[in-house]
Amino acid sequence: MGRKRDIIIKGFSKLLKEDKLKLVAEYFENPGEVIELLKSFWHSDESQQKLFDEFSENTITNFIIPYGIAPNVIINGRNYLVPMVIEESRAELPQGEKYHLEPDRFTLVGGGQQIEVGQGITGFKPQG
Repeated sequence: MGRKRDIIIKGFSKLLKEDKLKLVAEYFENPGEVIELLKSFWHSDESQQKLFDEFSENTITNFIIPYGIAPNVIINGRNYLVPMVIEESRAELPQGEKYHLEPDRFTLVGGGQQIEVGQGITGFKPQG
């Protein structure tokens, strides 16, 4: 029989979450520790974790990164607080927060579209 990495996995998406986790952990020298580590990122509230599990297919754990806010983002002349989940530091932004304060720095592409709370800002194009 070939090495585990040479075996094609069929029906992975049909497995229970625990079985997917065990299968992934078998690729490591210390599967028990891997399972314990991956489970440590699960939400303690089972109903909340169920929601996370439904975001994507084949979920085995959560990936936690900082959730920040970009203040003073002026879009079409209106000031917004924009939520961001990124790994870049504020220092990476041109001139930090002041960059967003310049008038008309961001304008809505396509004009007049309604942006709903919770939508991404992929419809916005930086000016300049």
